[in-house]
Amino acid sequence: MKMKKVAMLAFCIAICLAGSTNLLAGSWVISKNGKMDCKSIRIGAAKTRLILQDGQKLVLPTEQIRQYYLNGRLYSKRFLYRDGNPCKQMVFMELVDYRDGLCLYRYFDKVVDPSHYSYYVYENGRFSYALDDSMEEQEICDQFRYFGIQAVIM
Repeated sequence: MKMKKVAMLAFCIAICLAGSTNLLAGSWVISKNGKMDCKSIRIGAAKTRLILQDGQKLVLPTEQIRQYYLNGRLYSKRFLYRDGNPCKQMVFMELVDYRDGLCLYRYFDKVVDPSHYSYYVYENGRFSYALDDSMEEQEICDQFRYFGIQAVIM
């Protein structure tokens, strides 16, 4: 009887793992029209080119894309902040980690010189604060540690 339970538990775990692997394996976009599973995604400044799972090619204005998942990474459109002030510009930020309603995003800012990654914390979808020069180095390290990341400040 115990062997049946153990075998059934192992089978259920295997099914769950196989199902979750299939969900995470593909690429997708979420636009104002809904979610689309994709074989290929190319995000441009004005247009996004997609090849859907059925082979259909589609071009959408990038402004219609809200979120996409590519190469195991999730990107969400968020307002960009510089020096703690909103720029009224939405950009795709990579979700680094999340915990207790807080999400840590990073954005590679090519506009500023020198170009660099900027890190932002959002709480329940709203901007909370940026990890930037306005914080003490130890506070920045503590914030990264909260998300399970070892920070190296140069």
